[in-house]
Amino acid sequence: MSRRRRSGFDADSIRQLKIAFILLVGFSGTMMGIYGGGPLELIILTTVVGIVAGVVLLWYFSWLTN
Repeated sequence: MSRRRRSGFDADSIRQLKIAFILLVGFSGTMMGIYGGGPLELIILTTVVGIVAGVVLLWYFSWLTN
């Protein structure tokens, strides 16, 4: 007899976790720009690049697990 494994998370919790992951990756770029002493344009650029990288990483992890 086989049973389906059920996740303890609902769709809303998973969505919040995904958003938190993207923001964590994005703001790590922000911190690098701030601690590196970069100008405001560089800090904004590292934030945008970090968020894009977070989205790409999340897509890749989702692709790997499906």
